[in-house]
Amino acid sequence: TCIETIIEKLLPLTYEIIVRPHPEFIKRQGERIKEIKDKYKSHANLFIETESSSSTNILESNILITDWSGIAIEYAWGMFKPVIYIDTPKKVHNPDYDKIDIVPLEDQTRELNGTVLKNSNCDCINVEIEKALQLKEEKQERLLNLRNKHIFNWGESSNVAADYIINYCNKN
Repeated sequence: TCIETIIEKLLPLTYEIIVRPHPEFIKRQGERIKEIKDKYKSHANLFIETESSSSTNILESNILITDWSGIAIEYAWGMFKPVIYIDTPKKVHNPDYDKIDIVPLEDQTRELNGTVLKNSNCDCINVEIEKALQLKEEKQERLLNLRNKHIFNWGESSNVAADYIINYCNKN
């Protein structure tokens, strides 16, 4: 991946950078995380967050840079904030997934949720961030429409589920 290219491009700028690796990456690539921490430890605007129990940094951030993480959908549709996807190879845990003729939601909505940046263009991340932040308001309606198309009973699902269960019990 181009994590170091991104970090080095953003460090001189006024951004507060939070690197929050996936828990599986931490488990499998702990030494790599340690190397990155050690290499950039003198930079006060860079934080490596390896504890995923808190959502504070995600909620307070202005933009998300990720690869194929499902958090991008939650981030874009839940908070209407910009996402930049780094176009890495797909993480396929089930090699037979294509036997079912269904395109995964992440694949369907990736380019609609945000910007897809080729791995080879990571040195342009600062430009892409500025563009994404400038277009944030303009893209909110599209994100809302995507959310409404794919998620039912937004903000009301517990009420709808409770009503369904009560009605079902009353009938039986």
